[in-house]
Amino acid sequence: MIYLILTIGLSSLIYIIFKGFDTYKVNTFQAIVVNYLICAGMGAGFAAQQDRGWLSEIPTTTLPYALILGLLFITLFNLIGRTAQVFGVGIASLSDKLSLVVPVFIAFLFYGDQVTLLKVSGIVLAIVAVWLSVAQPKSTDKTTNKGPRWLPIAVFIGGGVISSLLKEVEFRFPGLEFNQFLAFLFATAAGIGIFVFLIQWIRGKMKPSPKSWLAGIALGIPNYGSIYYLFKTLDVDGWESSMIYPVNNIGIVLLTTILGFAFFRERTTSLKLVGLGLSILAIFLLIFEQVNVAI
Repeated sequence: MIYLILTIGLSSLIYIIFKGFDTYKVNTFQAIVVNYLICAGMGAGFAAQQDRGWLSEIPTTTLPYALILGLLFITLFNLIGRTAQVFGVGIASLSDKLSLVVPVFIAFLFYGDQVTLLKVSGIVLAIVAVWLSVAQPKSTDKTTNKGPRWLPIAVFIGGGVISSLLKEVEFRFPGLEFNQFLAFLFATAAGIGIFVFLIQWIRGKMKPSPKSWLAGIALGIPNYGSIYYLFKTLDVDGWESSMIYPVNNIGIVLLTTILGFAFFRERTTSLKLVGLGLSILAIFLLIFEQVNVAI
């Protein structure tokens, strides 16, 4: 239980840190690049402690997936950061964590998964929940008027695509050490970010920001920690992933909503509450479906 609490707490902290970037004028992109360097370094360090190789044990055939996922990682994290700053940490976490329904939908289309009423209901409720969370009247929540409302939807879709691709990698490379591959993805994302930063720096469109690099360290530690403790939770005997993932996601959405109100006085309108309720119901429907399939 302590591992699950830690991963929920650290994951929620990520959204709070993103929100703080806007307040302290941190360059979000540079902070995210450093964040991935920290995550890659921590992953390599843990692999070394376990007397395992790192890059040497990763098949070269996974490189195309690593490049695509690395690009998606850094793009999605920027979208999450912007969504947290514009719409609030509660909506950012809701859009991100509800993305678990996207792999279910993709499984319908490409993997021949059975279409059931519970699955379809969960997908529909998740989409409605995201929409209600951002479709606020102008007079009720000023934060929604600062940026495009497609941001949370892009987070929702992007998170689902990443989850689907990771599942594809797991399926195609059954012998792959997933923790090491994840560290490789972090390194790939960092490499892509550094390349983009150098181009922008040369063109005079971005300057080095040591403050943002320090902020990236503050982001990277809980980011890797949330993933590390999630894997530790999955390793606990008697805990099934079909229960852990939804409970983890619900916990993060609820905690970030509470923290958003406590630290940033983010307003909770009736539509947001309905969206939050529907998101929890959608996750529970998918839990129930998975449990029935397991039985």
